[in-house]
Amino acid sequence: AISIRKTKNNLWEIGVHIADVSFFVKKDSFLDLDSSERAFSLYLVDRVIPMLPEKISNKICSLNEGKDSLCFSLIIKANKDYEILSYDIKETIINCNKKFSYEEVNEVLLSKKTSFYNDLFFLNSFTKKLKKNRIKKGSISVEKNELSFVLNKEKYPIKIIKKERFDSHFLIEELMLLTNNYLCVFLKEKINNLIYRIHDFPSKEKLNSLIINLKNHNIEETFNKKNIKNKLNNIIKNYNDDVIKEIILKSMSKAYYSINNIGHFGLGFDYYL
Repeated sequence: AISIRKTKNNLWEIGVHIADVSFFVKKDSFLDLDSSERAFSLYLVDRVIPMLPEKISNKICSLNEGKDSLCFSLIIKANKDYEILSYDIKETIINCNKKFSYEEVNEVLLSKKTSFYNDLFFLNSFTKKLKKNRIKKGSISVEKNELSFVLNKEKYPIKIIKKERFDSHFLIEELMLLTNNYLCVFLKEKINNLIYRIHDFPSKEKLNSLIINLKNHNIEETFNKKNIKNKLNNIIKNYNDDVIKEIILKSMSKAYYSINNIGHFGLGFDYYL
């Protein structure tokens, strides 16, 4: 859940709230052991099989509209120029007063109607600046079109459609990246063997393959550690093509988990979970 309110001195308070599942699923309980066996929720074409029982994942721990929920929250203070002044991470109780779909948020931003517009406009502008700064600091921005299937009554696919990406999608993505980064900085001071999500510089073989594959599409480039991110972002910007984006993605190293932190090359983060 996302919260926003204007405070004194023309400042804004932005909250990113994550359900505190650990309050309900105690360590080494039957629920914990069973969910460890599953390891993750499974997203199929037409349904989700949750890691935890549906009553917990969709009801008790879901941040549903109009009910109190236990959360861990990142609280950010920002000024009118969308600059972050301070942040805090703490346990909270929140009450969600409106549930939006991505399409509904986008409609509010386009129509400029409803009492939510000013808050959503600030959040949208704030996250656009976050993204701009992230790319400026060395994040590679590859945004491919996603596909989804339309199923008939018998659950057979009858059509493939492109999923439309709105500002509302990017708004949430940027806030989640920011939260992950801040949480990682917060936790590394408290946990000795923190498990990082790390991403290395591309191997020599992958870089050579990238150069050859781009050349096949009449894009001639050479790369080194200093220029690769700027050059890749410029190629993505100038050739807004899913094939080119796929070539760039396949040239990247695989991200993996480790207690030895080397940072995240693709995102340009020193700390990422």
